Amino acid sequence: MTAIAAGLKTEREELLGLLLQQGILQRSETQPVLSRDGSSARWMLDSLAVTLTPRGAELAAALKTDRVERIFQKGTDPAIDSYSGFFDNGHRKATGLGDYLRQRGVKSVHVAGLATDYCVKFTALDARFLGFETHLIQDASRGVNLNPGDVDTAIQHMRDAGVKIGNAGAFVK
Repeated sequence: MTAIAAGLKTEREELLGLLLQQGILQRSETQPVLSRDGSSARWMLDSLAVTLTPRGAELAAALKTDRVERIFQKGTDPAIDSYSGFFDNGHRKATGLGDYLRQRGVKSVHVAGLATDYCVKFTALDARFLGFETHLIQDASRGVNLNPGDVDTAIQHMRDAGVKIGNAGAFVK
């Protein structure tokens, strides 16, 4: 990571450094792989192999979990990418979230998080595909923006699919 050594940190490199410093990610000397059981993952980030630590997989301590009924896992098959909270990228495997929401009579879904141009976008699009009224909470989401305009393009794709775009204040009653 020459840019960090030279003191020219990009936003991505600063985030990577913070995640390493906080113990959420750790350096990995091996090639990036995802274990067969999905229990550990290694990625290449800016030519640095990193692994998600057990701490990095925990829910934030400040998160109120007393009303959480179930946690849905995605990306559990190392052979299939999975950005959406509902399906893998090829719609070959479902996470069970869609059925769970339908069984509870849910009609409307609000989506927010990381990253607007990947997981948030695909989750919102799949929610629309499944027939849910879908809202993007834009100010509670952040994108990767690998290429300039990626986030704007993702938001337009969501809008075109019928996702309602707004900020958190618009959804509070």
